[in-house]
Amino acid sequence: MRDDLLRPRWRVPRQTAILPRTWMPIAVAAQTYVVAVIVFLVAWEVSSRAYGIPLLVPPVEVTFRKLVQLVKQGLLLRDILWTTGRVAVGFFIGSVAGATAGLAMGYWPIIRRMLEPYVNFFRFIPALAWISIVLLLLGTGEVARISIIVYTSVSAVLINTLAGIVSIPPAQLRAAQTFGANQSQIFSRVIFPGTVRYILTGMRLALGSAFMAVISAEMLVADQGLGFLVINARLWMAMDEALVGVIFIGLLGLLADRLFGYLVNRYAWRFYGGTGSEM
Repeated sequence: MRDDLLRPRWRVPRQTAILPRTWMPIAVAAQTYVVAVIVFLVAWEVSSRAYGIPLLVPPVEVTFRKLVQLVKQGLLLRDILWTTGRVAVGFFIGSVAGATAGLAMGYWPIIRRMLEPYVNFFRFIPALAWISIVLLLLGTGEVARISIIVYTSVSAVLINTLAGIVSIPPAQLRAAQTFGANQSQIFSRVIFPGTVRYILTGMRLALGSAFMAVISAEMLVADQGLGFLVINARLWMAMDEALVGVIFIGLLGLLADRLFGYLVNRYAWRFYGGTGSEM
């Protein structure tokens, strides 16, 4: 007797996924974030009430009440907008300047020989070392604060851009010359596309440096911003307010990094030679 005649002719219906397959990684990541946040809040609350001093390490409930108060007063939103605006302007100017200087240094050897000693000199000097000089030269206005952010952003973008040009295989340049490409075509079709991913990597590193620079500048010479919120709270021993500022500095940086990665994966994935999942 044939075996297929003994097999049941009905099939168990396949269970359909609750979420589309493309959404599954997002759902898993969201669950991971939620679990991590819950664990952090529980550890914070337990350690604060069991071992900490409420004045120095306020529990989650006290900090949350201060957060609600700052939101109602409009102070938190004001400081977030000021910090975001400063980072956006300084990061944009520094990225453009760093990418331009890096491309020029990589494309023209004479410019590289002229500027490389200065680049290697200034990139080891932290932004905080320049604050006193910047204040004397530019005053205490927004120009001084944004200049500090520009300074920190230029270095990372410039060095990564230069590394990108150096990493281009000479065989690609010779092949372009063999097919009759002139210097401008070699730059626009070989050098620049091969350097874009290095520029974007440098910009992502510069974004973190920009946040550290703006917070330092706001702590010293500002009357708005998250850095001012933290340092002003310390002066009045309002640690719950300082914790709110610190938490939102981290959240703002995290959102900026995720937004930058999304934009790169969405619009610049072709420069990575993949599917856009590199950042």
